[in-house]
Amino acid sequence: MIKTSFTTSPSSTEDLMQRLQKLRRLAWILNAAVRIPGLRLRAGVDTILGLIPGGGLALGTLLSLYIVWEGHRMGVGTRTVRKMLLNVGIEAVLGVVPFLGDVFDTVFKADLRNVALIEQALMQTTFRDGADSVIEKNPADGLFYPSRGGF
Repeated sequence: MIKTSFTTSPSSTEDLMQRLQKLRRLAWILNAAVRIPGLRLRAGVDTILGLIPGGGLALGTLLSLYIVWEGHRMGVGTRTVRKMLLNVGIEAVLGVVPFLGDVFDTVFKADLRNVALIEQALMQTTFRDGADSVIEKNPADGLFYPSRGGF
């Protein structure tokens, strides 16, 4: 029996950064795209989907699971994937409660948390060529950039 892996490690640091940027953008759209007037909160498409009876919560959960899947494909560890699945599970279970679930979704922001977990995992990943990590966090602006070591 041939054992196959569903992970597809990025071919280059630039590829990894592009994939990570797409995940950041998706998480921002899902969790923080719109400022709520009068409050210091931001909401996203995920909150609006939760208000739709029937399949709105399911669609939001599927989009959240896509972020987890991409993190897995990028090579984050099993422990990180479990944390990400726990975040999505908490959001999905509490999202079932009418109105309060939507409020929780607006505050909890599981997708942004999961992208942060992916970034942390990639910063700690050690590769065969001796590079410490694939990406590094710039303390000046708080953004992540390709590591000088590369792949």
